[in-house]
Amino acid sequence: MEVRGGMALDASHMQPHQQPEITSVMEADSASTALNQRKSPQSVMSHREMHSNKPLSTAAESTVHDGLDSKDEPGDFIETNCHWVDCKLEFPTQDDLVKHINTDHIHASKKAFVCRWVGCSRDEKPFKAQYMLVVHMRRHTGEKPHKCTFEGCCKAYSRLENLKTHLRCHTGEKPYTCEYPGCAKAFSNASDRAKHQNRTHSNEKPYVCKAPGCTKRYTDPSSLRKHVKTVHGAEFYASKKHKGKLHIIAKKF
Repeated sequence: MEVRGGMALDASHMQPHQQPEITSVMEADSASTALNQRKSPQSVMSHREMHSNKPLSTAAESTVHDGLDSKDEPGDFIETNCHWVDCKLEFPTQDDLVKHINTDHIHASKKAFVCRWVGCSRDEKPFKAQYMLVVHMRRHTGEKPHKCTFEGCCKAYSRLENLKTHLRCHTGEKPYTCEYPGCAKAFSNASDRAKHQNRTHSNEKPYVCKAPGCTKRYTDPSSLRKHVKTVHGAEFYASKKHKGKLHIIAKKF
């Protein structure tokens, strides 16, 4: 694990999180800070069955992240120094840095939800809501509060939705069924369903590369992201210039 501005934290001593009941996106973030004992796979299933787990459509799933960065998780690193404009405070742990950012920088401003982290590719473009800025800051701090609750799995995520998708690899749950009549295929996430439907039941490629002079088109957003990173480079990808309005063609089979 990469360490930025401080000493590495021993992952073996990090306490797993139990996911409490979520009633809003903001509560999802605050709730993830509660530390509880790791649960068995069976108890995870019973806990998850208590909540609505209705699969989102591809369009709806994209709305969950509207105004946020892409669903790609930040790399594994631990930042302990604050790089907010005009702030150079150093902290002993990542948790201390996160508390400082939330208290002194984010919550101190009630009207403007702007990331002022030095070098941030958003160029101080404001977020629509405070919780969006809180989640965005995890790309700078490396914080991943949403941890897998299955014994022996060390996966952790910055977004709750990404953890929910990951948990399905343990449970085998596939709530996203193909919408094409007569097709019994089912998938663990909306993106894989979209790939299947576009590749198997349609020739459409609605995801277009925005790089100047590039005419590449893809059936799904993950393939487009991979293309941009590989062909046009990480810097172009980070600049978000490849992102235009998300055009998702809703098919009624």
